[in-house]
Amino acid sequence: MRPPIRTLATCLALAFAAPSPAQPDAKAPLDPAHVVAQFRKAYHKRPFVESLDITVRTASETRRESAVVRANIKGELRLELGDLIIWTEPARLLAVHRLNAGAFFQAPLEGPDRAAEFARVLPPLPIPQIALVLQPHDAAPSLWTVSPLAASPHWDTATAAHRAKKPAVVLAGTCEQATVRVAGVGDPPQLVFADTKSVRNDLTTTISADITRLDEPVGKLEADLRGRTRVESLTDLRPLTPDLRPGLGMPDLIAEPATRGPKDASSALTPLGKPAVIVIFRGGTPGIDNLLRSVRAQAPTPAASVRALAVCPLTDTKARAAAIALMNAAGVTGFISYSEATTLARFAPSDEQTAVVIFTDGTGLVQAILPLSQANDPATLKQALERCK
Repeated sequence: MRPPIRTLATCLALAFAAPSPAQPDAKAPLDPAHVVAQFRKAYHKRPFVESLDITVRTASETRRESAVVRANIKGELRLELGDLIIWTEPARLLAVHRLNAGAFFQAPLEGPDRAAEFARVLPPLPIPQIALVLQPHDAAPSLWTVSPLAASPHWDTATAAHRAKKPAVVLAGTCEQATVRVAGVGDPPQLVFADTKSVRNDLTTTISADITRLDEPVGKLEADLRGRTRVESLTDLRPLTPDLRPGLGMPDLIAEPATRGPKDASSALTPLGKPAVIVIFRGGTPGIDNLLRSVRAQAPTPAASVRALAVCPLTDTKARAAAIALMNAAGVTGFISYSEATTLARFAPSDEQTAVVIFTDGTGLVQAILPLSQANDPATLKQALERCK
C-alpha cells in the first residue's frame, strides 16, 4: 500500500481518459467570466458526489489515479484519495488514513478563500471542484485553479455546446506555457471533464479529468476521531498493520454482503446503535463453523448483532461459495472481502493469524479483539461478550 505522500504525488500527475467531446453550437460566443460564475453557482453550497478518473501523460509515461469528491449543503468538502481521506470543517482541515485508525492530521483552514489555505497544506491537486466549493462564489475567474499546470488561468473563450442532447459549455484558457479546457453540462453547468496541456523545456505534459456525478447520498464527511492521536505532518498518516485496538472506533471495512438483496440498517457490517460481534476469517480456516455457532449461542440476542466476514481471493469462487454456505448454515449475517490487508490484517497480530473476533459497543468503539485460539475458550468469549453490553 503506497503511503499518502505518494498517493498525493501521483494525483498531481493525473491524465484523465478524455470523454467524447461536447459539440459546439452555432451561437455567439459566451462571456468566459459569466461561465466561470455559472460553474461556481453549480457547486456553491450544493450537495454532490463526483468521481474523477485521472491520468498524467508525458512522452515517457502515463499514470492513472482516481478520486471521489463529496460536498454538503454547508459548503464543506471531502476528498477520498486512495486510502487517504481529507475533509474540511469551517475553520480546519482534517485527514485520516484508512489503514491507520490511531492517527489524524489537522491544520487551520480560515479566511474567505479557503481553497488557497487548502493548497498551502496539500500540494496543488488537479481537482477543479476544490476551488468551486471552498472559494467565495464571487471570487475572480482567474482564481479558479483546475490543475497544477495552470495555477491562475486567463479564461479566453467560452462556447455554448450540447452533449447527449443536453445544454453544455466549453471553457478554454491559457496560463504561461499551458492551455486549459473545461466542459460542463446542465444549467448551471456541472463538470464533465477538464484537461490541461503544458509545454516546458520541450517536455509536454497533459492532465485530463473525466468527471462523473454519482447517484448516491453525500453521507457524513468526517471520520471517527475517537482514540486517534494528532500527528504533525500529513506524511505521518502511514498505514499500520495491525492498526486497530480496543478503544478505537470501528472503521468502515471494504466488504460486500454475502447475500444479495435490499440493503438496510440491519444488514450493515457494524449496526448503528447496537453492540456487535464480528468474526473475520480467512476462507478455508478450520473450525470457523463451530466458532460462529458458539458466538451466536452466547451473544445476548437481540442486544448484540453477530456478523461474519470471510476473506477470499477474488478469483477463488469455490472458497467464496464455501464461506457463504458456512455463514448461512451458522445463521449469521455474512459478508465477503477480497482484501486481507484492509480487513483481517488490520486486527491480526501476525500473518499467521487466520481469524479474529471483534467486539464493539453500541457507539461503535472496539471493546475487545480475540484471536481464534482465545475465542474458542468459552470463558474468554463470555467475558468479551460482557464488555459489549
